Amino acid sequence: GRYHSRGSGYVPKPGDIIFLSWSSGGSIEHAGLVWKVEGNTVYFDVTAYDEKGKIGEGTHTRVVVTAQRFLDKAYSKV
Repeated sequence: GRYHSRGSGYVPKPGDIIFLSWSSGGSIEHAGLVWKVEGNTVYFDVTAYDEKGKIGEGTHTRVVVTAQRFLDKAYSKV
C-alpha cells in the first residue's frame, strides 16, 4: 500500500484501508475499510480502539475536499 496524507487530494477507492488517530487526554485509534465511493464521497466501516481495546464500530461517510478548490470557489463569490 501507499500512504496518502490529509490534503493530498487522493480520493480513497473501495478496498482501501483508512487509519485515523486522535489524542486528547488519551489515545484513540480508528481503522476503516472503504466499501463505496461516489464522486468525492467516501463510505467506510470503521472500528475504534483505545489503550484497553475495542470501544466501538460503525459506518461512516466523509467528503474529500480539496482546500484550494474550495477556497477558489468561495473567493469567486466575493
